[in-house]
Amino acid sequence: MASIDSKQRLANAAKDYFRIGARVRIKSATDILATLNDEGSCEGLSFMPQMVGLCGQEATLVRWVTSSCVPTRDGVVFGGIKDAVLLDVKRCDGEAFGGCQLGCSTIWKTHWLTTDIVSSIESSFDNEANVEALHELSLRNSRIDGRANCQATQLVKISTSSDGARLQHYRQEMNLNRVSVSTIASSLCGGLLARVSGRSANVVGTLARTPVTDLNLQPGDRVRVKSKAEIVQTLDTKGCNRGLWFDPLMLRYCDQELTVTNRIRVLVDETDGRIRTLKTPSVVLDDLRCDSTQRRFCSRLLHLFWRECWLQRV
Repeated sequence: MASIDSKQRLANAAKDYFRIGARVRIKSATDILATLNDEGSCEGLSFMPQMVGLCGQEATLVRWVTSSCVPTRDGVVFGGIKDAVLLDVKRCDGEAFGGCQLGCSTIWKTHWLTTDIVSSIESSFDNEANVEALHELSLRNSRIDGRANCQATQLVKISTSSDGARLQHYRQEMNLNRVSVSTIASSLCGGLLARVSGRSANVVGTLARTPVTDLNLQPGDRVRVKSKAEIVQTLDTKGCNRGLWFDPLMLRYCDQELTVTNRIRVLVDETDGRIRTLKTPSVVLDDLRCDSTQRRFCSRLLHLFWRECWLQRV
């Protein structure tokens, strides 16, 4: 029993050490290689090719991945990832995954990081052979039978169940991600009210076949988000336009002027790794992301996607 308690204290101390806002250093390619198996992963999570260039660099810890939305064929479930965090580094560029434009946040195992910035500086410099070996390993395992094998496709296998009703999940949000009690309470009460009242927050329309608008929007273009009434006229009874769901959280941007930051045409299907080219492209506006407080504190911080029929040029 003493041994178990000792291990638990060490685990808790490690979590205390990796605090939100802490400066960390990404370990050297040599040290990271030692944590990976032949599939280029650590505890089921891949070290992806675009992460190699960040070895030895400093970054700020943004949040712990205590919860993430996990896509499945039957819908979305939520789960956490053990010893995993997000850093303030560039998102996935999709180059190794067929040019995927989802721009997901990269997830970092704490095994790949150190908070001992000073003593790690000298060891952070790798020779070219070690860097190349890590890049080759990660690149070799980025595709399996022509399908993408990225962190997003691995979530369903490595995530542990995170039922929104379990208080343990919310304790982790408070302890690790510094979420306030009032924010937790607001999230719980909002979800409970919706279940008790039976009301859905979804924005739905009446169409059987939804329209397509081609504005050929490009990064830098300015647009105005249409009103709720105008957007409803483009949706089917599931709240979708050509298969893309209009997230009710996007209503807060109605009638606002925003800037296009990305055009989405190619993406990885997270349920099976297939690389798909969209018949109807979407755009990202002002780098807007999902509100995690309304999604069980999901750590993925995914971009919000907009159909062009919901927008007008300005």
